[in-house]
Amino acid sequence: MDMLNVYKEAYQALKSILFKSDIQELTTIKNRFSKMEKLKEDSYLLAGVRLFNRDCNKGGKGIEDIPVLLTQAIDLTSDELQDTLSYVMANVNILTSALDQSFVPATRGPRLVLDLRISSMVNPADVEYAKDLLVLFRQYEVYVRKMQVEVERLEEEAQDVFDDFQWCLIEIHQCVQYKTAVPASAV
Repeated sequence: MDMLNVYKEAYQALKSILFKSDIQELTTIKNRFSKMEKLKEDSYLLAGVRLFNRDCNKGGKGIEDIPVLLTQAIDLTSDELQDTLSYVMANVNILTSALDQSFVPATRGPRLVLDLRISSMVNPADVEYAKDLLVLFRQYEVYVRKMQVEVERLEEEAQDVFDDFQWCLIEIHQCVQYKTAVPASAV
């Protein structure tokens, strides 16, 4: 991307929203807060003009396609979370099967309990370790599933923002369709 072209385009967009009198007025503002607010407003207008030009395929050099980038990031994150969940669930299944064979249901009075029945080759400490590991993987599973829900929520929220942005661009296109100049207050 040629930064010189980006600067030239930004300069042309700036000239389309500010006259020399506007720039002179900006230099006469004494209140720092008011000057910052005016600069902020002008930078929003400049960004809007550049985004509009990008939408019309008449400029917008150097502006990344945020919807595409965000969609790619969400897809990659979702895939990574699904791979992680598959790994976690494989471990949960292995540990559950191993522990399932180590315990036998038994009744003691009115209660149902699990008795540890292991071969002489298995250390009871290893069974405890496997139980702790199973708990860890189950917690990991809950965490990953919560992250998946959050990513889905963010995807919906991002889509809403993109839809609002498209709606704004449509409104601006309708506003400027037959006009050679549009006051900043109309945008």
